Amino acid sequence: MKEFTPQERIKQFRDLYMWIHKTREHSELIDKLKLPSSARNNSALSLIQNAHEHCYAMSLLIEQNLHGAALALERPAIESYFRGVWFLKVCKEENVGYIVKKDKFPRNLKKLVKEIENVDSQTAGWMKKLLTVRTVNNKSLISVLHSLTHGGRFQISPALADRPRNRNW
Repeated sequence: MKEFTPQERIKQFRDLYMWIHKTREHSELIDKLKLPSSARNNSALSLIQNAHEHCYAMSLLIEQNLHGAALALERPAIESYFRGVWFLKVCKEENVGYIVKKDKFPRNLKKLVKEIENVDSQTAGWMKKLLTVRTVNNKSLISVLHSLTHGGRFQISPALADRPRNRNW
């Protein structure tokens, strides 16, 4: 499987942003998707919109050469999107209130994708591929993104490398 550079990953998220950006309002998106307004659907779209905002913020940060900050948003963007799809495809309407009130969202992405796969294998297929991507030193993409989000070794390693201080990844 092809390994993606951070720049390639960011371009993918920018492309996702441009696709989502064509629809500006939840109501327009609901109309286009022909979804009835409900707690479940509104929660799903809210999470997907959050992923959209992360992608947009990433593109703004990249334009300002703030690549480390942009990369730190990649994992939350993926997680928000995956959870939004989970709400849309798996979550039962009667469980939404409890999940939101108690903050009991699925935390394990592999389990979440498995639950999505049980109802929509096509959507889950590309999600599973993303979770199995291997990167630097055969680390999973998610573990690298975790490091970038929380100031781990992948966030600080450019400062330890023998290269200029301005990190342009």
